[in-house]
Amino acid sequence: HLQPAYEDLGHKRGDFPVTEAYADRILSLPMYAELTSGQIEHVSSAVAEFLAAHCARQTEARPVASRASRIA
Repeated sequence: HLQPAYEDLGHKRGDFPVTEAYADRILSLPMYAELTSGQIEHVSSAVAEFLAAHCARQTEARPVASRASRIA
């Protein structure tokens, strides 16, 4: 309801707090028949780059338990 395509409906931030909370935490990917191969490649590359960077940061931030402590 806050995206430009729906602004003519007149809703503002705060009208749907649960929806807004979810929307602030999810990734909405473009999905429509007219997407070109180039656009699909661009989106998938951007997502892959983000995930690679995010996963690298997560692994650096958390110490990994040794194999011995995981078995015990």
